[in-house]
Amino acid sequence: MARKYLGGSGERLTVWISIAASTVLVFYGYDQGVFGNVIISENFLHTFGYPSANMQGVMTSIYNIGCFIGAMSTVWTGDILGRPRQILLGSAVIGVGAIIQTCSWTVASMMVGRIVAGLGTGMNTATAGVWQAETSKMNSRGKLVIIQMANCITGFSISNWLTLGFSFAPRDIAWRFPLAFQLFFTLCIFAMCPFLPDSPRLLIRKGKHDEALEVLAALEGHGATPESPSVTTQYNIIKDILDREQMNSYTWMQLLTGKGPSGVLRRMLLGAWMQAMNQISGINVTSYYMSYIFINALGISELLSRILAAAGSVDYLIFACLAYLVIERYGRRKVMMVSAGACSICWIVIAASQGQTEAGGDSYKLGIVAVAFFFAFFASFGMGVLGVPWLYPTEINALEMRTKGASLAMATNWICNYGVVQATLPGIQNLGYKFWIIWAVICFSFIPITYLFYPETANRTLEDIDRFFETSPGILIHRNKLAVQLHRPAEFIEADARIAASEERYAEEGKEMSADKPFGFHPTNPAFLNSSHSFDLVTFRQIFSQTTTMRHTSRATAVASFVASAHAASLADVCTVANVQAALPANGTLLGLDLLPNTVTAGAVYNATLGGGGMSMSSSGNDSITYSYCNVTMSYAHTGKGDAIPLKFAFPAPSDFANRFYLSGGGGFSLSSDATGGLAHGAASGATSAGYDAFDISYDEAVLYGNGTINWDATYAFAYTALGELTKIGKPLTKSFYGMNDSKIYTYFEGCSDGGREAMSQVQRWGEEYDGVIAGAPAFRFAQQQVLHVYPATIEAVMDYYPEPCALDKIVNATIAACDPLDGRTDGVISRTDLCQLNFNLSSLIGESYYCAAQTSSSLGFGFSKRELNKRQAPGSQTSSQPEQNGTISSKDIAVAQGVYDGLHNSKGERAYIAWQIGSDLSDADPTYNNATGAWELNIPSTGGEYVTKFVQLLDLDNLTDLNNVTYDTLVEWMNIGMVRYLDSLQTTLPDLTPFQSSGAKMIHYHGESDPSIPAASSVHYWQSVRSIMYPNMTDSEAQEAMADWYQFYLVPGAAHCGANSLQPGPYPQDNMATIIDWVENGIKPSRLNATVSSGDNEGEVQQLCQWPARPLWSGNSSDFECVQDKASIESWTYTFDAFKLPVY
Repeated sequence: MARKYLGGSGERLTVWISIAASTVLVFYGYDQGVFGNVIISENFLHTFGYPSANMQGVMTSIYNIGCFIGAMSTVWTGDILGRPRQILLGSAVIGVGAIIQTCSWTVASMMVGRIVAGLGTGMNTATAGVWQAETSKMNSRGKLVIIQMANCITGFSISNWLTLGFSFAPRDIAWRFPLAFQLFFTLCIFAMCPFLPDSPRLLIRKGKHDEALEVLAALEGHGATPESPSVTTQYNIIKDILDREQMNSYTWMQLLTGKGPSGVLRRMLLGAWMQAMNQISGINVTSYYMSYIFINALGISELLSRILAAAGSVDYLIFACLAYLVIERYGRRKVMMVSAGACSICWIVIAASQGQTEAGGDSYKLGIVAVAFFFAFFASFGMGVLGVPWLYPTEINALEMRTKGASLAMATNWICNYGVVQATLPGIQNLGYKFWIIWAVICFSFIPITYLFYPETANRTLEDIDRFFETSPGILIHRNKLAVQLHRPAEFIEADARIAASEERYAEEGKEMSADKPFGFHPTNPAFLNSSHSFDLVTFRQIFSQTTTMRHTSRATAVASFVASAHAASLADVCTVANVQAALPANGTLLGLDLLPNTVTAGAVYNATLGGGGMSMSSSGNDSITYSYCNVTMSYAHTGKGDAIPLKFAFPAPSDFANRFYLSGGGGFSLSSDATGGLAHGAASGATSAGYDAFDISYDEAVLYGNGTINWDATYAFAYTALGELTKIGKPLTKSFYGMNDSKIYTYFEGCSDGGREAMSQVQRWGEEYDGVIAGAPAFRFAQQQVLHVYPATIEAVMDYYPEPCALDKIVNATIAACDPLDGRTDGVISRTDLCQLNFNLSSLIGESYYCAAQTSSSLGFGFSKRELNKRQAPGSQTSSQPEQNGTISSKDIAVAQGVYDGLHNSKGERAYIAWQIGSDLSDADPTYNNATGAWELNIPSTGGEYVTKFVQLLDLDNLTDLNNVTYDTLVEWMNIGMVRYLDSLQTTLPDLTPFQSSGAKMIHYHGESDPSIPAASSVHYWQSVRSIMYPNMTDSEAQEAMADWYQFYLVPGAAHCGANSLQPGPYPQDNMATIIDWVENGIKPSRLNATVSSGDNEGEVQQLCQWPARPLWSGNSSDFECVQDKASIESWTYTFDAFKLPVY
């Protein structure tokens, strides 16, 4: 029979360990609450010279520094001392700290006592949860830790009621006794911990096998002995997992830099961040300072504040106990997310209540609301965000790292705790109601974080969690069945069953061995461990793999299972350094490019969930699918130059490869650094560092060596050479990698914005290398396009008038409403901006009223409008606070808008560049608000300003400082300098595409008609240039038919920059890659382009976009439109640029 501890085994022993661990948490909860109630005592304040709010914050929060150090110290002492002894040491240290605090007369001595007590608390809190988790059964582990948390709140409640009672005591007894009361908990812990067992998992790791078996048997209960099959099976499971983790050879530095075993660093960080979420939820704002908040933020009397704080702690305790009922039933993830959402709502209401009070509302009634929602916050927090973060680090970390991981998590807890406690008093005093909004936002963020990144740990053994991470799951786990399933996955159950069966078989063999051997079967016998019967012969990885294969085979045929296995092996076979080196084109075959075989690396990646490739705008429809691929890196050099340019490639598993090579474009000043964009299309794909470290920096950071000196290598690389060379290398490498011999590789490029310019650069410079290209809203004519961003601000500077952004918004929205019906359908979309331009007069809006509430605005430049800020942030964007705005549209407001929509002209009235379409957002014209002067001022979008400073003036500055002495002629001059200087690089306007066309390649070119960044007419002008250069002697209809065979251009009604428009709920093309693949590989030429409406009354409607120059026109407000051509509309899109002597294509 197993040994008994404190007279108990089985469930009784688990209860004793839980009581001991819970006492640690009662102790911790008491310490959390006691000092916040002590510092509002009049005698305490008098004794310590009435410290300021900041000093009170320091005296309170310095405790957390001690906790941080104490938690980190257990990384080294925790496993050496063992769990119970570590808790004894921590409790003794807290006792010393309590004595110092109780006897303090100076701020310095009080702070020393706080730090010492914190040291012990950090040790205890980093250890108790691990001890509990490692000695609990999987179905009760969560409940027992929740009990600990409830006991933590019990301690918190005790501190509130005790300090309330002693607030009536005379003189310094009112605060010294509550501090001295900490010694009571130290005595309780010393009465239990010396007589309780250590963690069996830790004992196994330390080589104390016999003692570990005794503890496992005691925990099992029901008369189990160390030789019982259930005990030895559990022992072997733990030991085998521990043996395979093999982490003793890894240093902390290796682990923290990701060089340790797979998944370990990730698991440590998951645990640490979960503890951080517990602390940055705002709970310590309330637990440390509840009475202070009621007094100083809500104006409640001291006595009533103490009573409310004490009552709140009871509310907190009740709901912390109720978490016991849900933590296993609904799992960690769901409980955490619901609790976080409720906490966020509470903070919102509290902020609103205090905000109304600050604005002069009824402070009494609003104070009641605030108090009620403080209570609601305690309830919401107690149900989930309280317990889950304490439970999770003890479960998620690998056995070898469990102490270190839990210590790191607790250290994170304490350093966040310190920051929160330190910031609270100044925050309340200086931020007012805004202080509570911070916590609302933070709590809400826990929902997506938990949903996307945290696997479920309920109803799983700690070894199950190890098994899950051995599968190398993707970072995003929300679609992984093993990660999110609430009930224990069948794969784990079957793996245990197979282990048990193996254990029984080996046990029988052991009995036979014992007949003629001096030792019987026992897992700790050296002869067994070193024999051919060692349990290590059947590893968990093999068992789990076999179990999973059996489950899959039950759903498919044996042939399918065999084929899948062969495909898996094929990726491993081809994904080797030797295969990649052999597949490299021989030096001399690619003129001017020398490949460097010694730089090759290759590694297989399995079941990865991937993001999009650069700024490609196609939807693969495969967002929920995982991919396996070969991740390859290598470098090449330019012959005779001595450089080395790193490349990245992603080769799909051979079973997924569809004879394609794919590149995606970037955005802004960045090339795409993602080499995996083609996997969704069965394509190998790549990315290049371009010779200027484009994986880590953007081109605008490399364009100048210094003031006055252009980095022409980087400029040409960004302009077109880097991507062309990548394709020249990638195509033959892909063919040889898969051993394709003479098979065709279809090569595609897709991009939008600068990615669209990059696509056009490849069509113009490397046209024969590609089979299909998708170019969205290309940023060609770089000089004109970038300087154009400064034009709206220049209008305002010349007029010395800065319209309120709300007035500009009103003009845009009113224009949309007025021009919407002109296309024959009222749907909130200007599908015919040409008809709007021809028929609508902006001046009709003068006198219209507008109103906008206060907000934070952005001037984003390079065309991501402020209303799309939640989608993507453009480089160089600027933000400012905007006050409430109201008024009526003035003639000056209209003059600014009309100037923007008319486009830039020089002082002679000669046109310099294309205008944005009427009804496009006017965000580049938004001024900035000066909070100090209360005036609207000049705002220069930095993307345009940076182009002028770096590319025209050749100064390493991120923006223009002002527009003093800048006229429209100045803008034209800047455009001309940039056009001439970068004519053969960044301008990207070559109109003769004969090599691309004659090779049989196809191109789809599209542009949002209401693009507020790159004018839609920019793309129209390029199409017209290609038509005039390549088909000069054809009629319009003949030229259109000829171009449609290989180059098709589509305007997207209402669309913004590379995406749908929040102001106009129109369609947007989402399956362009499927269309181009059909055209290239199957000869299915599109006549119109599929586009889907994603918002508004017509959400889900698929529209067939008209191929330019045809324009849409509805009849009778129907859901279908005709594609028509009319001369006046087409001419409204046609520009000549007589401000320049050079032709502008």
